[in-house]
Amino acid sequence: MLIFLWPLSAHASTSGFKTPSGNIACEVYADILRCDLRENRAAVPKAPKDCDLDWGNMFTLSTQGKGQRLCAGDTVFGEQQVLAYGKTWRHKDFVCQSAKTGLTCTNSKKHGWKLNKIMQRVF
Repeated sequence: MLIFLWPLSAHASTSGFKTPSGNIACEVYADILRCDLRENRAAVPKAPKDCDLDWGNMFTLSTQGKGQRLCAGDTVFGEQQVLAYGKTWRHKDFVCQSAKTGLTCTNSKKHGWKLNKIMQRVF
Protein backbone atom coordinates (compact mmCIF):
# COMPACT_ATOMS: atom_id res chain seq x y z
CA MET A 1 0.00 0.00 0.00
CA LEU A 2 1.18 3.49 -0.80
CA ILE A 3 0.74 6.44 1.53
CA PHE A 4 1.69 9.83 0.16
CA LEU A 5 1.35 13.38 1.32
CA TRP A 6 1.40 15.68 -1.69
CA PRO A 7 2.71 19.25 -1.86
CA LEU A 8 -0.39 21.36 -2.24
CA SER A 9 -0.42 24.62 -4.14
CA ALA A 10 -2.88 27.48 -4.39
CA HIS A 11 -1.80 28.49 -7.91
CA ALA A 12 -3.03 27.09 -11.21
CA SER A 13 -1.44 23.77 -12.03
CA THR A 14 0.71 23.19 -15.09
CA SER A 15 1.20 19.50 -14.31
CA GLY A 16 -2.41 18.54 -13.76
CA PHE A 17 -6.04 19.04 -14.72
CA LYS A 18 -9.61 18.47 -13.62
CA THR A 19 -12.58 17.07 -15.50
CA PRO A 20 -15.39 19.36 -16.71
CA SER A 21 -17.74 17.98 -14.04
CA GLY A 22 -15.20 18.93 -11.36
CA ASN A 23 -15.44 15.41 -9.93
CA ILE A 24 -11.90 14.28 -10.80
CA ALA A 25 -8.63 16.17 -10.33
CA CYS A 26 -5.17 14.91 -11.27
CA GLU A 27 -1.59 16.01 -10.61
CA VAL A 28 1.88 14.67 -11.39
CA TYR A 29 4.56 14.73 -8.69
CA ALA A 30 7.99 13.08 -9.04
CA ASP A 31 6.90 10.83 -11.93
CA ILE A 32 3.74 9.67 -10.13
CA LEU A 33 0.26 10.52 -11.42
CA ARG A 34 -2.43 10.91 -8.79
CA CYS A 35 -6.13 11.37 -9.48
CA ASP A 36 -8.77 12.01 -6.80
CA LEU A 37 -12.55 11.66 -6.96
CA ARG A 38 -14.71 14.20 -5.15
CA GLU A 39 -17.86 12.04 -5.35
CA ASN A 40 -17.73 8.24 -5.45
CA ARG A 41 -20.89 6.11 -5.57
CA ALA A 42 -19.08 2.85 -6.38
CA ALA A 43 -18.51 0.03 -3.93
CA VAL A 44 -15.02 0.58 -2.51
CA PRO A 45 -12.80 -2.34 -1.46
CA LYS A 46 -12.12 -2.56 2.25
CA ALA A 47 -9.23 -0.37 3.35
CA PRO A 48 -5.95 -2.09 4.22
CA LYS A 49 -5.45 -2.58 7.96
CA ASP A 50 -2.54 -0.13 8.00
CA CYS A 51 -4.56 2.68 6.38
CA ASP A 52 -5.81 5.09 9.01
CA LEU A 53 -6.33 7.94 6.52
CA ASP A 54 -8.85 8.41 3.69
CA TRP A 55 -9.32 5.41 1.42
CA GLY A 56 -11.09 4.62 -1.81
CA ASN A 57 -11.27 7.92 -3.69
CA MET A 58 -7.60 8.45 -4.59
CA PHE A 59 -5.58 6.62 -7.24
CA THR A 60 -1.88 6.58 -8.08
CA LEU A 61 0.09 5.44 -11.11
CA SER A 62 3.86 5.26 -11.63
CA THR A 63 5.49 5.56 -15.03
CA GLN A 64 5.66 1.76 -15.42
CA GLY A 65 3.65 0.07 -12.64
CA LYS A 66 -0.02 -0.77 -12.37
CA GLY A 67 -2.57 1.71 -11.09
CA GLN A 68 -3.73 1.38 -7.50
CA ARG A 69 -5.89 2.95 -4.84
CA LEU A 70 -4.13 5.24 -2.43
CA CYS A 71 -4.36 5.78 1.31
CA ALA A 72 -3.90 9.52 1.86
CA GLY A 73 -4.87 12.33 4.17
CA ASP A 74 -4.89 15.13 1.60
CA THR A 75 -6.23 15.91 -1.86
CA VAL A 76 -4.93 17.12 -5.22
CA PHE A 77 -8.03 19.25 -5.85
CA GLY A 78 -6.94 22.81 -6.51
CA GLU A 79 -6.88 25.34 -9.32
CA GLN A 80 -6.23 22.95 -12.21
CA GLN A 81 -7.16 23.74 -15.79
CA VAL A 82 -10.18 21.87 -17.19
CA LEU A 83 -9.52 18.98 -19.57
CA ALA A 84 -12.57 19.18 -21.85
CA TYR A 85 -14.50 16.06 -22.85
CA GLY A 86 -12.94 14.49 -25.94
CA LYS A 87 -9.52 15.98 -25.18
CA THR A 88 -6.26 14.22 -24.29
CA TRP A 89 -3.67 15.33 -21.71
CA ARG A 90 -0.06 14.16 -21.98
CA HIS A 91 2.73 14.60 -19.46
CA LYS A 92 5.96 12.59 -19.65
CA ASP A 93 4.88 8.91 -19.73
CA PHE A 94 1.22 9.57 -18.85
CA VAL A 95 -1.77 9.98 -21.16
CA CYS A 96 -5.28 10.78 -19.92
CA GLN A 97 -8.43 11.00 -22.02
CA SER A 98 -11.47 12.87 -20.79
CA ALA A 99 -14.93 11.65 -21.82
CA LYS A 100 -18.47 12.13 -20.56
CA THR A 101 -18.29 8.48 -19.43
CA GLY A 102 -15.18 9.06 -17.30
CA LEU A 103 -11.45 9.59 -17.28
CA THR A 104 -9.00 7.01 -18.63
CA CYS A 105 -5.30 7.37 -17.79
CA THR A 106 -2.41 5.12 -18.80
CA ASN A 107 1.35 5.00 -18.50
CA SER A 108 3.93 3.85 -21.06
CA LYS A 109 3.23 0.18 -20.16
CA LYS A 110 -0.54 0.66 -20.78
CA HIS A 111 -1.33 0.26 -17.08
CA GLY A 112 -3.75 2.72 -15.52
CA TRP A 113 -7.42 3.22 -14.75
CA LYS A 114 -10.84 4.31 -15.87
CA LEU A 115 -12.59 6.46 -13.28
CA ASN A 116 -16.04 7.94 -12.84
CA LYS A 117 -18.34 8.41 -9.87
CA ILE A 118 -20.14 5.08 -10.30
CA MET A 119 -17.22 2.83 -11.33
CA GLN A 120 -13.45 2.64 -10.98
CA ARG A 121 -11.43 0.04 -12.89
CA VAL A 122 -7.70 -0.23 -12.25
CA PHE A 123 -5.49 -2.16 -14.65
